[in-house]
Amino acid sequence: MNPFETFNLDPSLGLAEITEHLRDRLEVAKTEDEHAALRKAWELLTRAPLDRLRWALLTPPISSDLILSPPRAAVEERFSVDSIKQIDFINVGSE
Repeated sequence: MNPFETFNLDPSLGLAEITEHLRDRLEVAKTEDEHAALRKAWELLTRAPLDRLRWALLTPPISSDLILSPPRAAVEERFSVDSIKQIDFINVGSE
């Protein structure tokens, strides 16, 4: 169970924000199972920073984060090997 995914939490949140979000959810939780799940999520995300980082890295991005803007202008010429060799960081002097 990834707590960030389970409770729809932003993985970039800090400890205070995670605590606040989970506390708000705890106030409206109706069953003991919900309370237990929220407590476990809080423990997983606040007790060990490396565990929180691991869960954050395992959290897939929200689909709206993946929406890309179209290019501002169309590329007018195709890239060729010669044009790529002109780029300094690629041209390492292998010739």
